[in-house]
Amino acid sequence: MYSVGFGVFYFALNYYMFDYTFGRALFNTLFTTIFVGLIFHFVEPWMMKRMATGLLKSIPPLELLTGENIVMESAANHFRGMEAVGGRLTLTNHRLVFVAHKLNVQNRRTELDRNIIVEAKRHAKFSKGMVLKTNENVSHTFIVDSRDQWIAEVNGNSSPHT
Repeated sequence: MYSVGFGVFYFALNYYMFDYTFGRALFNTLFTTIFVGLIFHFVEPWMMKRMATGLLKSIPPLELLTGENIVMESAANHFRGMEAVGGRLTLTNHRLVFVAHKLNVQNRRTELDRNIIVEAKRHAKFSKGMVLKTNENVSHTFIVDSRDQWIAEVNGNSSPHT
C-alpha cells in the first residue's frame, strides 16, 4: 500500500519537476514513474533480503549455558524507542536473547530469563508483531516471521525445563 502512495508522490514530483520545468511530455513522465516503480517493487525486496542475510551471518552464534537448548531462532526487529533494531532472536529453554547486528545505533544485547516473561501476545498494529510482557510490567516488541509459533513457544513453555 505504501508503494502506491509513493508512486503517486513520485509521479507528481516528477511531473512538476520535468514536465513543468523542461516541457517533457506527460507520457515520458508516466513511463518513467511506472518503470522506476516496477524496478523498486521487484529489486528492493531482493536487495533487502540479501543484505539482511549477510548481517545475520555477522552475528556470532549464541553461547549456550550448561543444559540449555535452542527452541527457536530467527531474524527479528526489536523496537527500542523509535528505532527498530535488526538482529537475531533466540529462544532457549532458559532464556530469550536478542543480539543486534552491527548496523544499528542501539546495538546492546537484550536477555530475558524465561521465568520473568509473563505473557506473549500479538501486536495490535504490526502483522508480524509480538509483544512480550515481563513480571516487572516491562514490554518488549519484536517483529518476527512465524509470529504465532513464537507466541505459542513462549507462552506454552514459560518456565525453564531441564
